[in-house]
Amino acid sequence: KAFVNRVASGAKGRYDQVVPTVLSDSGATNRGIKELLAKLGELDSQDSLIVALAGHGDFQNGEWYFLPHDVDPKNIPGTGISARELQDALVNSPVRRIFLMVDACNSGAGIDSFNRYRAFQRRFAQQVGRNAGLSVLTATRRDQLAAEVPQLGHGLFTHTVLEGLGGAADNSPTDGRISAHELANFVGENLEKRARPFLESHHLTQSPAHFVIGSDFLI
Repeated sequence: KAFVNRVASGAKGRYDQVVPTVLSDSGATNRGIKELLAKLGELDSQDSLIVALAGHGDFQNGEWYFLPHDVDPKNIPGTGISARELQDALVNSPVRRIFLMVDACNSGAGIDSFNRYRAFQRRFAQQVGRNAGLSVLTATRRDQLAAEVPQLGHGLFTHTVLEGLGGAADNSPTDGRISAHELANFVGENLEKRARPFLESHHLTQSPAHFVIGSDFLI
């Protein structure tokens, strides 16, 4: 919710309309998430889309899954939301500017999956000349846990994202605006060192993963 509020506040005056939709706790079921993903196909090509997933994730049999509120731990492939389903929803949407943010364990495996599916990359590569851009930013590499730090009020990843949106990511150029590439680069360059004081006593690290295709755009 803090992420949604920060984005909505920053987008005022830069976009004609900001339409936040939030699924949380018991509303973030497998069915609820899939219904919301299906609605992405109803958007306009001139829209900018930001999708943020925050919760639990798991990597099984070569596929990454986001775990909804009603997931069955004994049947994650059947009750989770796979990286492939996320990709299909984005490929089937007419939107040409997309930012996907995932704050969950093992979420870097989702990027590995994105790289496997050529249709996903081809769709955006074909639209680069029409001001199309995709940025994907995840909290961890494929084999890492995403740390929650109670004193921060957020996970380390979301805390760093909010810091970037608050102005720290405004550096390429410094113009009072935050772009998708600026935010992805800021988190990529800063999360690991911010995580170190909280994780090194447990002999753990947390390194974000990200990639971009095509044009940059304001978020």
